[in-house]
Amino acid sequence: MMKIGLYGDSFATSHFDDNPNSWYSILANRLNAELTNYAYGGTSVYWSYNNFLENYREHDLYIVLITEPNRYTKESVLPNVNYVPYIVTGK
Repeated sequence: MMKIGLYGDSFATSHFDDNPNSWYSILANRLNAELTNYAYGGTSVYWSYNNFLENYREHDLYIVLITEPNRYTKESVLPNVNYVPYIVTGK
């Protein structure tokens, strides 16, 4: 059975974990595939890329959704705080 890994932000997720009417559930059913959804709302391209690097070996097909190409993160170092702000450039 084919294994699909789905990566991205809220465009790749559903409010329900096992929503049979979501586009990715319909796709997996039509392809007779097992789909693992690694997407998480509010995340960045950088976060999705790192998530992909950690999990891509487990899948035969990868789908990565990017809602805005300028959506990336830049790490900020603050005392005693781990913080990665959302930055949009060119606006």
